[in-house]
Amino acid sequence: MDKKRKAGIVIAAVLLALALGSAAWYGSAVESGRIVKDNQTTEESGPEEKNEEEKQDEETEEEVPEEEASEGEEEISSEEENGESANSGSSQNTGDSYPRPAGTSVVSNPESIAVLVNKANFLPEGWEPSDLVSVGGGQQLRAEAATALSSLKAAAEADGYTFNVISGYRTKETQISLYSNYMAQDPEGAPYLSAYPRSSEHELGLAMDISPDWSLHYDLLETGLGKWMTAHAHEYGWILRYPEGKTEVTGYVFEAWHYRYVGKSLAAEIKSSGLTLEEYYGSI
Repeated sequence: MDKKRKAGIVIAAVLLALALGSAAWYGSAVESGRIVKDNQTTEESGPEEKNEEEKQDEETEEEVPEEEASEGEEEISSEEENGESANSGSSQNTGDSYPRPAGTSVVSNPESIAVLVNKANFLPEGWEPSDLVSVGGGQQLRAEAATALSSLKAAAEADGYTFNVISGYRTKETQISLYSNYMAQDPEGAPYLSAYPRSSEHELGLAMDISPDWSLHYDLLETGLGKWMTAHAHEYGWILRYPEGKTEVTGYVFEAWHYRYVGKSLAAEIKSSGLTLEEYYGSI
């Protein structure tokens, strides 16, 4: 290789390194606030005199954002006419960061003990249980569920088992906080671990998480208490809502502690069938 060609390659490499270094510095400076784009104030020295060609280029660039904003406004207006949010693809904007997703429905009978609330069936905005009562430990459930729980606990204690309700009714605000925390930690796994606001059975006031020691245990069903609940919970109107191996059906991972009150008759049918609530309703 001749000397001129070698020199040319070296110069090109140096210029490329300088260009990449400048680009990286610029990106860092913009991100840190040392440089503010869109003709705002910067910490750099004052602007130098620009020739006519540069000025013309800047005028052209200033016109682009207006066209983009106009296009964006048309998109939002079009989606709002269809009842959908441009940002989330939702069918109902609830005024918060978690509007109801598109393709979901709102249950018409939230007061029903047997209502199916899940990822596809949401509680109406503004609806809250009107008959909440305390079940101890700072937790609440709807009156019928609370009465059934009292009988369930008395029977368990008579057989030597005790448990606490560590989570009962939740407000929408509480569910938003919980779901947001899960999303912040694990966006992909969160939907399988926590219910999207207004699709939680806890907001329904008919679900409870139980524990013998105020902690959640995945192996609960292997304990004496868990085995007792498996054998008798349905006799008092309660079902294990998210059983093992049913994630594709329920949308949630196995929760050995989560029980839902559906009434004695329905609980007995579901226990006998071995189905989840979703599967049971789909089979009738």
